[in-house]
Amino acid sequence: MPDGAFLVDSNILIRWVKPDDRDYLLLNGLIESLIRRGSTLCYTSQNLAEFWNTCTRPTDRNGTD
Repeated sequence: MPDGAFLVDSNILIRWVKPDDRDYLLLNGLIESLIRRGSTLCYTSQNLAEFWNTCTRPTDRNGTD
């Protein structure tokens, strides 16, 4: 039975793609659990814009590698 819909914030997206993040294993396990339960993971254009800006910003300006 589906478990509902969850908004995936840009902070979650960023940590989901960074295996060296301290919360990666916890987050990855949670997302896998939600998917197994039939939950829908949602995002907004704002989440994607924030994700893109962080991923393309230099690390010395609080970006990612």
